[in-house]
Amino acid sequence: MVRQTLHRTISKTTIVFATVELVDGEPKVSNKEEREVLGRVSADKALHLLQKEGLTNVTVLEVKPVNEKYRMSIEEFMKHAELVTDDSEDEEE
Repeated sequence: MVRQTLHRTISKTTIVFATVELVDGEPKVSNKEEREVLGRVSADKALHLLQKEGLTNVTVLEVKPVNEKYRMSIEEFMKHAELVTDDSEDEEE
């Protein structure tokens, strides 16, 4: 039996951000953090996503997009995948 493999390229973006606070009238950047999201996002979109998480007073320092290629045998994929019937496929769209 021929062993078949699935290949997928996944785009991800690492958002580097920090909290900005006013200390003695001067902005102070603290708590530098990173979040990884699927897809490619701009700095504006990254800020919007962070604000949707309830984060306030944050500034986006950097967005680092990357494409990574993954592979998996079809046999392994079928062990982990959910079987989709024609009827249930429409429910998720």
